[in-house]
Amino acid sequence: MCAVSMALNTAARQDSTARLPPELKLMICTLLPNKSLKDACFINKSWGFIAASMLWRTFVTDFAETETRNTEALLLFRPGGFLDSIRNLRLSPTYDHNALSRLFSVLPRACLIELSAHDWVEKNTLGACLRTQPKLKKLYVPTSHQNSPCGPPDAAYTAHSLKELQELTMTVHGHSPNSYEGYLAWFPHLSELRNLKIQGGFRPNTRNHLSSWDMPVGTQPLKLYRLSISGVVLPETPATFIDSLQLDLLTVLQVWSCCNPGPLMRGLSQKFIELGHSSLKALDHFSERQAGNRGTEELLDSVDGLKRVYVTTRQGPLVAMSCLTRQGLSLRLLKVSATGGPSNTSQSYSSLDFESLAASCPNIELLSIGLVSLDLRRWTSFEPLSITPATNGQLFRSLEALARLPKLHTLRLTHKVFCGEITDPGFRRMRYEQLVNSILRILVDGGSPIQVLVIIPATQPAVLGTRDTNGHCWPRYYYRKGMIMLPGEERQPAARVIAVPISSEDTRDLDPRMKWKKDDLAWAKWWG
Repeated sequence: MCAVSMALNTAARQDSTARLPPELKLMICTLLPNKSLKDACFINKSWGFIAASMLWRTFVTDFAETETRNTEALLLFRPGGFLDSIRNLRLSPTYDHNALSRLFSVLPRACLIELSAHDWVEKNTLGACLRTQPKLKKLYVPTSHQNSPCGPPDAAYTAHSLKELQELTMTVHGHSPNSYEGYLAWFPHLSELRNLKIQGGFRPNTRNHLSSWDMPVGTQPLKLYRLSISGVVLPETPATFIDSLQLDLLTVLQVWSCCNPGPLMRGLSQKFIELGHSSLKALDHFSERQAGNRGTEELLDSVDGLKRVYVTTRQGPLVAMSCLTRQGLSLRLLKVSATGGPSNTSQSYSSLDFESLAASCPNIELLSIGLVSLDLRRWTSFEPLSITPATNGQLFRSLEALARLPKLHTLRLTHKVFCGEITDPGFRRMRYEQLVNSILRILVDGGSPIQVLVIIPATQPAVLGTRDTNGHCWPRYYYRKGMIMLPGEERQPAARVIAVPISSEDTRDLDPRMKWKKDDLAWAKWWG
């Protein structure tokens, strides 16, 4: 009996998970919240190492000293512990540059996968870090444009250390190409680069010119899946830039708030016509002027098979409906909005345009578009709000046309809704619920499978309204389709469509196709 008791006591003291493989322990840790991961660090060395690798995988810091955080202790942490677990390093704004230099000096070699910052990093400091982190896959670090030396690190720092880099964000400052030319010397060594973002700097009252694009002789065309350009002045002759891209691989193209986008869009359209085919699945373009829209129309006419089209304009008419209907059966997500004045009739489509859209693009599942501006002041305080052919003929006919989209899941209306002197959140809530109920019934009566209806005008006020009892702030309202049973004829219950208020987060949860909001590249792969 004593021998049996001793054996049981010995088994009780042993770790029952000791024989689990590390891969299974890692899977268990991925399911634990942070609090449980902290507890798991104290089980034993094996569990502690795996839990720490999950707990500190993403490290966000500004190096500020607090009562519970000592920067010196973090930098002098023992080998094999906290510093070895960091994979994603994200620097908050206004961080301590001296502390950052020290952190780069003590980080283990080849530990980082992502490095991002909101403030600039000195050229040589960043170069020293890149030289010791050959496994980096994502890099977003603004470089200095005022201090000397400025620009990104020299190619000598990156020649053999960024071979695995997949995503790069370049920052363009002012008129001189010195702020970004250093990046061009990197490209011969970035064989795995698939996602390139070019963005303008954040200095006020300063235009950022992407004036030249001269890569080293012999550099192979960039094999990008996603290209994003924002906040820069594009060149009049972008031929060298276009020639540096292997366009038959490009999947997502984004051009946002850029000056002079016309030559780039027209140059791309000519290249796509020469190729005779395109892998482009998503086009996002925000244009400040009418000339930019003309370039967008040419690009839309040169490619087939787009699954997502986002076109926003501030001045001039909307992009022609014929350019959109050209995409046909492939089009799934469409957003066309205008941020111009409400009286601009050229910034809205007719009911005939929507009939053409429904006939040509029946696979649209998410539609964001402006119909016609609506004035709630047309109805008196105690008069129920209802959309009828007599009172709102154009809006009624447009909704009937949209009801013919057989796969429409989410409709986002971007036209203005005027409330006048109506400022009470409760009264606004009541009026918007009446409006949405009327819209939903027209769509459902027309056979639409719609599930989510959102009202967010393209032109937003400087200050949002007070939050109402549904959690909505004027002019942003979110609803899903619901059903209630009402007494009918001969005591038979009748179903009636109603609008159920939801939050903005619920709209993403109700539709898994909204995953593109977080990652455009993942979205493109998911659709493709």
